[in-house]
Amino acid sequence: AMAALSLWSKTKIAHRALWRAFNTQNPPAARICRFLDLNGNEMFGQPMDTPYNEYLPVENPFECKDGSNRAHVILDPPIKMAKMLYPVPNIPTIICVGLNYKDHAEEVGMEIPRYPTLFSKGLNTLQNPYDPIIIPECAK
Repeated sequence: AMAALSLWSKTKIAHRALWRAFNTQNPPAARICRFLDLNGNEMFGQPMDTPYNEYLPVENPFECKDGSNRAHVILDPPIKMAKMLYPVPNIPTIICVGLNYKDHAEEVGMEIPRYPTLFSKGLNTLQNPYDPIIIPECAK
């Protein structure tokens, strides 16, 4: 399996081993994804950029124990992802900024506002990547 990995992936694996050997604190996570593992457990992880859909486990970024608001990689074996989830769980509402790009306002034929328009979206509008988009009959 190691022969199939790219040089970049081999370098990352070696870097992780060196970090483990010389550091007492786990490295900070650079990219964090939320997903379900093969057993249906909600996990946070950092993609490994391998062809095997594997993620390094990461602390829950919303419950960092050191108070730094910086999640750290947990140097355990990689976890296989079964399903990608939307990134932030349990948010009360979604606040959006509309017409925040001049090109967008021109594209839809609207006047460029002096201040960007704010609007909200309900939690029912959150969508996991790759899930089908269901359009209600009343919206067709």
